[in-house]
Amino acid sequence: MQTHKNPKASADALTTTAPIIPGPEWLRPADVKPFCGFGRSHVYNLIETGAIKSVCLRQKGKSKGVRLISVDSLRSYIASQCEGVAK
Repeated sequence: MQTHKNPKASADALTTTAPIIPGPEWLRPADVKPFCGFGRSHVYNLIETGAIKSVCLRQKGKSKGVRLISVDSLRSYIASQCEGVAK
């Protein structure tokens, strides 16, 4: 016996009225690990090679600042690593 799925019921199950909360646009290097699993040293290697974008925010005359990583560049880097992989 073959059963047929109701396509309307499936579409209804995929919709929600809950608000969509956007994620952060920038992360600190230590916060990248929970986001995508890359360790801090690997993140700095990716920055050094230009694979991902980052910015260091510091006050004028100060030697230390806050390093921030672009989430969009992380997503682009991960997507580029998936290209050509057999599905």
